[in-house]
Amino acid sequence: MTSTLVIWVTMVILLAEQGYGDLIRDLSGYRYRAVRTNRNFDQAQATCVSYGGHLAHVKSSRQQSLVVVMALDEARADYWIGCSDREVEGTWRWTDRTRLDYDSWYPGEPNNGGNQDCGALRKDWGYVYWDDQQCDRVKFFICQTDINECSSNNGGCDHNCYNTDGSYRCTCRAGYQQSGLTDCVDINECSSSPCRNGGTCRNLINSYRCDCRPGWTGVNCQTDINECSSSPCRNGGTCRNLINSYRCDCRPGWTGVNCQTDVDECSSSPCRNGGTCQNLFNAYRCDCKPGWSGVNCQSDINECDEALHDCEQTCLNTAGGFTCGCDSGFLLNPDGKTCSDINECDEAQHGCEQTCVNIVGSFNCGCGSGFVLNADGNTCSDVNECDQDLHGCQQICMNTYGGFACGCNDGFSLNDDGMSCSDTDDCVSGACDNGGTCVDGNRTFSCVCVPGFKGERCQTAPCSEDYDPPLNGGKACSVTDDATGSMFCTVYCRDDKEFAVEPAQLYTCRADGGWFADSDPVVGQSRPWPDCTGRHRPGRPHMIGEVHYFSGIDCSINMNEIISNFQHLFSQLPSSQPGGAITTELQNVDVECGGASKQIPAITWGNSVSKSASGFTVRFRVAAVTSLAPEDVTQTEQTNLIYALDDIYFEIEDKVANQQFDLNINGQQASVDTVNIGFAEFDLNCTQGQLSFQDTFEAYCLDCPPGTFHDLTTDTCEYCPVGEYQDQPIQTDCKQCPHNTWSVFPGAKEEAQCVAVCLGKDDLCSSCNHVKGQLTCKCEVGWAGSQDGLTCGVDDDQDGYPDVSLPCNDTTCKMDNCLGIPNSGQENTDGDEMGDACDDDMDNDVFNNVEDNCPLLVNVNQTDSDSDGVGDVCDNCPTDINTDQRDTDGDGVGDVCDSDADSDGIIDTQDNCPFVANVQQDDSDGDGIGDVCDNCPTVQNVDQFDLDQNSIGDACTDDTDSDADGIPNSLDNCPDIPNSQQLDTDKDGSGDLCDDDDDGDTILDDVDNCRLVPSLDNRDFDGDGVGDVCTGDFDMDGVPDADDVCPESGVIARTDFRNYQTVNLAGSSDNPQVWEFLNEGTEIVQKVNSDPGLVLGPDYFGNLDYRGTFFVNTQVDDDFVGFVFSYQSNSRFYLMSWKQAGDSSGGQAGVQLKLVNSTTGPGQDLSLALWKGVEVPGQTKLLWEDPSKVGWSYNTAYRWELKHRVDIGLIRFRLYSGSLLVVDSGDVLDASLRGGRLGVYCYSQENVIWSDLVTKCDDNSQAA
Repeated sequence: MTSTLVIWVTMVILLAEQGYGDLIRDLSGYRYRAVRTNRNFDQAQATCVSYGGHLAHVKSSRQQSLVVVMALDEARADYWIGCSDREVEGTWRWTDRTRLDYDSWYPGEPNNGGNQDCGALRKDWGYVYWDDQQCDRVKFFICQTDINECSSNNGGCDHNCYNTDGSYRCTCRAGYQQSGLTDCVDINECSSSPCRNGGTCRNLINSYRCDCRPGWTGVNCQTDINECSSSPCRNGGTCRNLINSYRCDCRPGWTGVNCQTDVDECSSSPCRNGGTCQNLFNAYRCDCKPGWSGVNCQSDINECDEALHDCEQTCLNTAGGFTCGCDSGFLLNPDGKTCSDINECDEAQHGCEQTCVNIVGSFNCGCGSGFVLNADGNTCSDVNECDQDLHGCQQICMNTYGGFACGCNDGFSLNDDGMSCSDTDDCVSGACDNGGTCVDGNRTFSCVCVPGFKGERCQTAPCSEDYDPPLNGGKACSVTDDATGSMFCTVYCRDDKEFAVEPAQLYTCRADGGWFADSDPVVGQSRPWPDCTGRHRPGRPHMIGEVHYFSGIDCSINMNEIISNFQHLFSQLPSSQPGGAITTELQNVDVECGGASKQIPAITWGNSVSKSASGFTVRFRVAAVTSLAPEDVTQTEQTNLIYALDDIYFEIEDKVANQQFDLNINGQQASVDTVNIGFAEFDLNCTQGQLSFQDTFEAYCLDCPPGTFHDLTTDTCEYCPVGEYQDQPIQTDCKQCPHNTWSVFPGAKEEAQCVAVCLGKDDLCSSCNHVKGQLTCKCEVGWAGSQDGLTCGVDDDQDGYPDVSLPCNDTTCKMDNCLGIPNSGQENTDGDEMGDACDDDMDNDVFNNVEDNCPLLVNVNQTDSDSDGVGDVCDNCPTDINTDQRDTDGDGVGDVCDSDADSDGIIDTQDNCPFVANVQQDDSDGDGIGDVCDNCPTVQNVDQFDLDQNSIGDACTDDTDSDADGIPNSLDNCPDIPNSQQLDTDKDGSGDLCDDDDDGDTILDDVDNCRLVPSLDNRDFDGDGVGDVCTGDFDMDGVPDADDVCPESGVIARTDFRNYQTVNLAGSSDNPQVWEFLNEGTEIVQKVNSDPGLVLGPDYFGNLDYRGTFFVNTQVDDDFVGFVFSYQSNSRFYLMSWKQAGDSSGGQAGVQLKLVNSTTGPGQDLSLALWKGVEVPGQTKLLWEDPSKVGWSYNTAYRWELKHRVDIGLIRFRLYSGSLLVVDSGDVLDASLRGGRLGVYCYSQENVIWSDLVTKCDDNSQAA
């Protein structure tokens, strides 16, 4: 029973290794499968057809040998093969109806006994012979399928691979010819020199093209171009065709290249003495002036001698006429005859270059506008208005004679006033493809693509990436939707290669361009799948055994005899010589005297008769060795090696059972007691850089491929991290990218993938992710550069512009025009390459900014009619005092002098909201204040009192706010869920966060793929989970999601603090802040040493990210800068406060996060509490402080990042100096305030800049 059990277990293991009981072998382009399932002949044939083949056709002795071996592997039943004589009795054919040219019938067969019409391999005849059997009997069967050699590496063909039955062939595309069996070479059509007349031949695929020299045309440049064909010669001229030219022969009287010009006989000026020449056809005529005669007017007439004049005083004959003269002191009158007294200025006898003023006895010279009189008193010189700042040009001044002209820099155009400039819109029609949105830049533009599309102009469609297949492997892809390009791919390894990093079962590219490995998005990789790598198979398995013998001999003196006899006994085993490429070796034979055998992991058997424990144990090792070269050892060969050891195992088992494995030692019998033989295993010696694999029938070392390294702690192949690469297999670490470059995704396999250029210092400057099938990179904190994030330079002042010009074309690649001072808008009023932020004279009008009442516009006279400190040339109300220059409608006319400040068509005296456009003039409570600007639209409050400055009138507020979002329950459209934005998309009075159907389209939000846009059909063409009507702009606010800071909120789209509110936390206006807004509201400057105060933006936020740059632009003072978030009133807000140094008044250096919850509101108590570094009951609560108490430094840029998740009460603050993280609060938990407005804060600190401000809604609640 023990032997039977061992055999059964072994067979189960073998069958499991062969794949659910089927044995598969390949031969000469076919694959054979021995199916161990009983089927009749027709069922067997149908099963084989389902595999893509048929019952085996045995047409050669090689095929016969293969099917015999396969049948012998499971010799339990007959096997059907694919021949029968059912069509014509006695005529045997294969299932493809071909006759049997080869057979192996048993003698006397086929005999058709009992309608035996189907062929089979007979078990009784060792499967060597065939027998005809009744077709309805059930048997095992052998299938044969053609191997498609073209499916792997295209069969090795350069171009086309055609699979044939049992083989394949290669062909070449048109324009190529075959070289050898697989290679294709291009046919050079230029080799016959087809181009004539000096033409240049360019070889093309299956064709050629002639580039002709000037003057020739035609396919082969064979035709001279007849330049005379257009009849260029005019006025009867004759055209002569030349090579690449022509010549006109003109008729008399005509000339010119095309005889277009009449020959002007007057050109030689034949008429003299002022005679007028009249050109005639091929002749001329002279019309003489009075006083002259002759053909050419060459003869003078003397009018004085012949009394032909009428001069009042004197006559002087002149050539061709006469002149009248006057006596001294007289001037000839305009009639040329009479005389009058001389006026030197009137008669131009003064020598003045420009103007003359007559005086008694003399005259004075003068000059016109734009000129100055020279020292000689007569001549004038041009005044250079540009050099003397007398021009008023905004950008470029060009001096002209007697004046000047204004111009503009590249990318700008001159306005109608002839002096100012406007940015030129570079977004021409069709600038972006495939529905992309064009964004204008400075002499450039960029495109924001609809989801899935990519490229500089959105020209690349989704899923168009042609990713290379795995190294040493292949891929099979299928497009599932031609309209969107969606596809799926599977990958595989060729030859004896394997994946060292486990691939997905299926890779899918969806319509939005996103790649997925199974259901996981593919991010941070150069391509979706891993590479295949080499397997190294050892060819030397072994097994260890021991046999315990009963014997009464003296073991100690007979050891050599025992070893010799055991070796001889082993050599007599037929299985010890398996043949072929495999040999076996008996090794390490050793004898231990006395005692019972030791137990090793193995199956033990032996005699069941109880015997004495005296005797000895023979221990040994058996190895199976192949003569194949290491690279030729396959899984099949390893299996055969294991089988060779199994044969020895079974034969020893059989010998023991039949008492044929006993030893005779010097005439005495030594009988087997027990036998222990371990399982066969391979000698596997993998090196570092390789993974090891071993099971019952195979073992190998697997190389970690290029792009990975062997993590010895986890014994896995891991991708090289960002910033490193590995171009060699079998490595335990990765190589650093060269200086100033960085690999931007894990798994870089070559140095060329170190593409991110980092200029300025050795550090990580860029981070990347694969998003929707596209590599998306951005410069890290402390760096700035190209929009694609692959070229980044140090940005010391953290304003988004690098310290040096970078080798890229985006606007943000240009060198910062104000190094060391944040100026995210790069404003440069005078165009002198120095940004306004560091230019003492921004408009270059000779007045420094501090004394210039129009620092951004040239005004040499500094006129200020209304004495409001703003010069007339830049004052939007030059005769009305308005220091703040507020201009609600942005029409250039300040609110104080604009009769319709909000441009809604209703004059301010009749407008119930003069500063908020409201054409309807709704006023629900009838208090004269329009609903859109009424802080209590349903309760009359003409005074609009709002003492706590929460934008809700005191008349309608209460103290109950259940969800702590800053909106009292009486006004909150979702009172139990924080929603400070109060979004109510369908205007049904129920806020979106507590409305099951936000857009009111009857489709509940949890299944609505356009939650904020009514869409009854819920169509989603690309299957990305976002409905068609809201794809690309989820909230339909007109701002693409890629540019929208809150893509799921229709009320917030961009960061802009210009519509601001100020809050003086000291409760007075004695020492207020002075705020300035730049770069379209994303940069704020506060210039004076002031009371504690805030400036707030208009928007309300819940979950958000808030980023910006701090900069103290002075060497004076050491007090507070910071920002506020979740502002709900002037008594309730979160505060990030940062002081440079501690002081004796309780001020503390370092960053602090505080909850301001004041019982008094703005005033002295709150001011003192904000100054102190400790918690003040009734005023402030200290949530977190920097234990290192690092203070800010003068003229140093710091970048902050805040995450606030109001739904879980989480706050996280980080602060960077350059790319160095200097402060990290960790996760701070506080749910006191759950939404509100954002702003910036300063206290007793002048010249503070908050630059490159970025706000973004974020609904993902998680640890920061």
